[in-house]
Amino acid sequence: MESDSGKTVVQRRVKDNDPCITLTELLGKSEVLKKFLRVESDGAKTLYAVCKTCKVVLKYTTDSGTSGLQRHTCKPGGGVMQPKITSFVKRKVPVVIKSRLTNTIARMCSQDLRPFAVVEGQGFINVAKELLHIGAKYGASVEVGDVLPSARTVSRHVEEEYEKVKKYVMEEFQQHCIIINLFRDAKTLVTHFKRAGLQKALDRSLKQAVETRWNTRLAMLQSVRDALRSGKLHEVLLHRNELRYVNNIDPEILEDIIHLLEPFDEATRHLSTDQTPTLHLIVPTKATLLRGLLLQDGDRVIVKELKGKLAQAVELKFKIHLYHKIATALSPSLRCFLRKTLNAEEYEEVINTLAAITERAGTEESVRVEQDPGPMATEVHNFFASCVQEEEREEDSGDTIKESWGRQLVLKYMNEPTKAGSQSLLNFWQEMSGGLVPVARKLLAIPATSTPSERRFSVAGRLIEERRTTLNPENVDTLLFLHSNI
Repeated sequence: MESDSGKTVVQRRVKDNDPCITLTELLGKSEVLKKFLRVESDGAKTLYAVCKTCKVVLKYTTDSGTSGLQRHTCKPGGGVMQPKITSFVKRKVPVVIKSRLTNTIARMCSQDLRPFAVVEGQGFINVAKELLHIGAKYGASVEVGDVLPSARTVSRHVEEEYEKVKKYVMEEFQQHCIIINLFRDAKTLVTHFKRAGLQKALDRSLKQAVETRWNTRLAMLQSVRDALRSGKLHEVLLHRNELRYVNNIDPEILEDIIHLLEPFDEATRHLSTDQTPTLHLIVPTKATLLRGLLLQDGDRVIVKELKGKLAQAVELKFKIHLYHKIATALSPSLRCFLRKTLNAEEYEEVINTLAAITERAGTEESVRVEQDPGPMATEVHNFFASCVQEEEREEDSGDTIKESWGRQLVLKYMNEPTKAGSQSLLNFWQEMSGGLVPVARKLLAIPATSTPSERRFSVAGRLIEERRTTLNPENVDTLLFLHSNI
């Protein structure tokens, strides 16, 4: 059962307009739900709802029902206390006080060996707010030792917080227990086949999932699906009287989950390569993933819910920067897609920024192709086929407004028709000349993800092992360079 202290903390955070607290509408058929808002902390749902009228926090979950909300009666006058006039005056902290606090934090980082960035963490900020609240309520005469808990107390509260959050998470994920059970049953099946030495009885061995790599979970599901299709898996288990390992695996749900996750695996591979440019693929990758998550008429309920969660994750994780859009503009096959995706203001910002960068490059030449390379491999993979659209050239409006040479250069490039089956992006810019070339070289050299760098660290870890600790640093650089480029 939820403690009163937890409810009191939430009530105060709501009252103080804590930026980590958000209030969202409660969904349901009951009329009483329209009078309350759900309390969310850092984007996660809590076990509480708040009255729209008096701002009183009440416990509410889908299991507890609405009886507690129906018994609630607002206090006379809306239950809102008249604020003091001093609450409208924002007091400015003197520079001397801020400097003294900064020195104290600097000494704390030195004494406790804490990173400087600890002051920017949301947890540290929440602790600072709590201490300010205690000081404002009880005064400066309070002993610090009476306020700060011991390490054992913190440890005990961490365990309690874990159990509380775990219970909440399990309540939230009950509706997705089918998917959770699917992964669990598939993992149990694969583990059983490995430990029992049954892998050799299958045409293709079952793949084990690695906890730190999500795409290995997809590979595990794919291997189970293929084994079920072949019939060999059922044959082996039937012979051993062990069909219980597959009785709970629904082949249709298995296929639906694989179908949803495969585009994410393919997108990961395209964005993680270190042999070709990737920065220009961020915008079309996000568009392609979201397009694949659109709800269809024949979707199951569980598939619709999973699509919604995945779409939220894509929106949250894919933060589109201006330079992502500019890199997409530097891809001949994707510039038309960019023009149709962005609104007029965003597209104009891309043009103007690219023109400014080009002018800073310091060359005033028109874009031209050195020679016609002829049809070659397509510039982008079929995964982005829906983003490669037929070019629509903009007609010259006849305006006589004088534009900068950089903008003229960019507009000319953006309106150039793209030949079907154009060469790879690297070959395209190698055979171009003009002011855009140095811009493309610099911008498209930026990797879309940190995966290539992480690969280098992994290789370096294998290179500098226990028996090679005396390896010369210059030789390490040389070996790493040769390993990446041979």
